Amino acid sequence: MSTRSLHPLILSAFAIVMLPGLLGHRALAADAPLVRSVWDGAYTTTQAAQGEKQYQQICQRCHGTDTRAGEEVALWGDDFWKSWREDTLDNLYHYVSANMPNDEPATLKTDQYLDVIAYLLKKNGLPAGEARLTVANSAGVHIYAKEGPGVLPAETMVELVGCLAKLDKGWQLVNSSHPARVKSKQVLRAENERAEPLAGGPAMPLKFVMTKLDSYVGKVMTVRGMLIGEGGREGINVMTTQPSADSCDAPQS
Repeated sequence: MSTRSLHPLILSAFAIVMLPGLLGHRALAADAPLVRSVWDGAYTTTQAAQGEKQYQQICQRCHGTDTRAGEEVALWGDDFWKSWREDTLDNLYHYVSANMPNDEPATLKTDQYLDVIAYLLKKNGLPAGEARLTVANSAGVHIYAKEGPGVLPAETMVELVGCLAKLDKGWQLVNSSHPARVKSKQVLRAENERAEPLAGGPAMPLKFVMTKLDSYVGKVMTVRGMLIGEGGREGINVMTTQPSADSCDAPQS
């Protein structure tokens, strides 16, 4: 058999060996979770136009316009990103629909809330897409800055759970869950309800603690407060503490 006649056989054998690996790689890629963000286009231009009308009729009296600040916090620009960065669109929807309008909360139709949110996304420079924003497709859509995921801004009100430990001067949570935003008593993030100490999680210094905590050392503690520094790099300004009956095995010093 000539060398020339070996080439097809060699190529066929190579394909047989490589094909399962290539298919396996493709399957792994298909199984990878798809992370969606507001930069992927979460609303339509028509929906945003309808939302602008709703905003002018219902929201503008409190939240103002481009040229006149309202009594409430502005819903675009730095105020929007400070309030909602690292959150998700479904959390934004659930908060707005439960608490707005401020004088008559939870009184609008679902589509009215969704249209207004679409308008706010447009006002904040986020691109439109081909599908309307709905309650279902808002789930898990991350509100990231254009450069991608980051940490929660300083002065964000958060809740976290960890094991209480005493320091020479002060307190900290060890094996802490990652801080989750707290928006209102009416709407708590599902993560807050399920949160528990996270093995290998960060240590979070607790600042300005006004409650005696000595009897809770080694216990699971839920803390609410305001982040000091980006992501809480300098700790958390404690507002409330809620001890649990559960003990944890985290180191206490």
